[in-house]
Amino acid sequence: MIVYMFPPTIVVTDCMRKVLSLPKKAVLIEQFRMLPCNAFVICDDNTGYFSQGLYYKVLKHISECQNCRRVQEEINSPEYVSQLLGELREIELMWKSISEDTD
Repeated sequence: MIVYMFPPTIVVTDCMRKVLSLPKKAVLIEQFRMLPCNAFVICDDNTGYFSQGLYYKVLKHISECQNCRRVQEEINSPEYVSQLLGELREIELMWKSISEDTD
């Protein structure tokens, strides 16, 4: 299990804005810790908003988009991105476990 001191923060790229339909003013995405698939979007005007399922979508996008993954590695570190992708796997395993329990 991965444990963070602070919520993971992802820098929003132009590609993410386009693919995930994020507003131009969105600059950071943090995981909403009480609901691990959801996110809090921080905007350049110091406002923010909650978005259901966005954290999972962003992690999935980073796992599939080499450019966005590279940007996150440059801003944070390759280890940080590996940690994020590990979290994506944990979320997917959690969802799989929940869906198997309800079948």
